[in-house]
Amino acid sequence: MRNMFAEALYREATENPDVFIVVADISPVGNMAKFRTEYPERFINVGVAEQSMIGICAGLALKGCQPFAYTIATFSLYRPFEMVRDDLCYQNLPVTVVGMGAGVIYSDHGGTHHTMEDIAIAGAIPNMQIVAPCDPAEVAEATRWCARHARQRNGPVHLHIGKSGEPIDQGRRTLGIWQIALSAARLGRLHPVLRRDQQDGGRAGRSLRRRRKISFVVLMSHAEAPRS
Repeated sequence: MRNMFAEALYREATENPDVFIVVADISPVGNMAKFRTEYPERFINVGVAEQSMIGICAGLALKGCQPFAYTIATFSLYRPFEMVRDDLCYQNLPVTVVGMGAGVIYSDHGGTHHTMEDIAIAGAIPNMQIVAPCDPAEVAEATRWCARHARQRNGPVHLHIGKSGEPIDQGRRTLGIWQIALSAARLGRLHPVLRRDQQDGGRAGRSLRRRRKISFVVLMSHAEAPRS
């Protein structure tokens, strides 16, 4: 997933000079070499300073850029939580916070690197939207969506991805069919599932969000019948 994210973000940066990435001491491992080489003025490595990573992204967003904050999942949200909440979410800035290696992928690093609560935590913050792709192919589409969503100044996104070795499911019909669940941050209310291939799916989601002022979670699942 991290390789697919890096490649998809590179393509978006090639098309859009406002795409920036701010990383926290992860560029050699996170496969961002192409981006760093081709667009060094838009690649910022803050080192082990995750709070600064978020603050810099907030500043870039205020200047009209579409920044991505990128590091290991446990450090992209937990350590700089106050900055994510205050700098990004309360100001509703178009920043994508990418948590790579979510879950227990880094199990051999111990509990400090386990990311089990990030979706629950991110979902509790006003204005934060959550996207959790289920395989590398969907990571590419999710990354494109995040970059274009930010261009429209539509607020912060938490992009929850894995690390490496995840298979691509060849059994689904098309990549363009997502199942989207809009989940209210307040009261944990779950709204009816909308399908992206419906003509009014996007408009319905935006209307619902404006009306209720909620965050949403995009749950990506393969479009195939349950196996018996």
